[in-house]
Amino acid sequence: MNGKNRKQLTTFQIANMLGVSDQSVSNWIDAGQLSAERTPGGHRRILPDDLIAFLKKRGMRIPDELNVAPTTILIVDDEADVAEWIANILRENCPDFRILTANDGFDAGKIITAELPDLVIIDLYMPGLDGFEVCRKIKSDPQTQSIKVIAATAHPSKQAEQAIVDAGAEVYLTKPIEVDQLVSAIGDLLNCDV
Repeated sequence: MNGKNRKQLTTFQIANMLGVSDQSVSNWIDAGQLSAERTPGGHRRILPDDLIAFLKKRGMRIPDELNVAPTTILIVDDEADVAEWIANILRENCPDFRILTANDGFDAGKIITAELPDLVIIDLYMPGLDGFEVCRKIKSDPQTQSIKVIAATAHPSKQAEQAIVDAGAEVYLTKPIEVDQLVSAIGDLLNCDV
């Protein structure tokens, strides 16, 4: 889930948006097709991101009310050519995504705060603020903790992998990054077809 669409919807609101009955929405939830949470009073609440994923999977129109912002991915690598190479791969494979780059942890922090990307792909070893610290900052802030993190390094080790997983990264990749592996990880983390 990204941080942009956090307000939960009721089954009644969804039914009105889609022009279907409240019972149809309940049936989708009961069948496990649409994710929902329950309030302490037993009412169902659906995150807009879950509704959007449900609609996309079925090829249904996404209502304007959902204010769908493009999926945003931030690539952070102190080697500008590596960041741009990854950005170009993503532009080819994810043409609807917004791709941003940063070349150090400090710029990454500014962009993360301003843009709230859905996913960050970060190099572990950078001068100054390294990928471990950036990941810890992302995952410790309630505003950004839902951002997914893919960590990458050209110097893999079990210790580095354990440290970045402990910091909250969802995926650990070694460089040179395999395109299929990266695209697959993005699709899994963002629950979308890439």
